[in-house]
Amino acid sequence: MKKLLKKGSQSKREVEFQADKDPEHGSINLSCSSSSNGSRQETLLDLELVSSAQFEELRKLAQQLAVLGSPPFQLKTGEEVKELEGYTQLVREVFFVGKKGVESSATKD
Repeated sequence: MKKLLKKGSQSKREVEFQADKDPEHGSINLSCSSSSNGSRQETLLDLELVSSAQFEELRKLAQQLAVLGSPPFQLKTGEEVKELEGYTQLVREVFFVGKKGVESSATKD
């Protein structure tokens, strides 16, 4: 997992993992610390989280996104092709293109 995250990470981003035993639940808690541009975020993956309905929904969404392959992505709109570094950029660009299409059709009425 570290290799995958480091492969996709940018030079200004750091990711660290720590695994700790959870004797109360007989499981392992995975802590992920990341920092980007001076901002630090801690994420805890514990039994409560991975057993939740929200986590199951995220798992299903991840399976649907898997068909897109791995970044970078190429998005073609008309004759223009844009290379996008990751999922966030892809989603933003798809919404931007969709919004332009809606605005364009609204002005034609």
